[in-house]
Amino acid sequence: MLKNVIAAAGILPWLVIASGDACQGSAGAVAALTALDYAEIQMLYGQSNIGFDSGADKGYAFARTFTTDGVLVAEGRMPITGRADLAALAAKNASCLQTWLTNLMIEPAPEGAIGWAYIWHIELACGSRTADARSPVTEGGIYRDVLVKSSEGWRFKRRSYTPGNQISTQEKPPA
Repeated sequence: MLKNVIAAAGILPWLVIASGDACQGSAGAVAALTALDYAEIQMLYGQSNIGFDSGADKGYAFARTFTTDGVLVAEGRMPITGRADLAALAAKNASCLQTWLTNLMIEPAPEGAIGWAYIWHIELACGSRTADARSPVTEGGIYRDVLVKSSEGWRFKRRSYTPGNQISTQEKPPA
């Protein structure tokens, strides 16, 4: 009997917390992100960049950082939807390009999280290719990402890329 009381006392706080989280979720409140969520999202950004640059696994190393119906939108280009098309994009990459991400900001959102980051594409001298002597930066811009937590972990649901440092007036960065 004493064991059952002790076990119930140990479980009760977790039940209260879980029921509170469930009530918040049903009211449309934004759930807080945990330290683990932040760490996993940061890892996702790294996996995405390395997967894109390397074209590993025929581009699927990059494509798997998205949900199965994930979308990549680049200003002035047609959206790329689904893992097969995302993989085809990454599979075309040259090994002389590296993607660098800076100033990552992550905030909770109703769908999961919103991520913002500056992105730089850097051309490296390799093989018979030489980098431009003026600047190795070939392009830069900003990502605005909608992230969701799936059975596979955190994934990009929608990734929007805007070249340069322009931010749409409809999509302001978090305060």
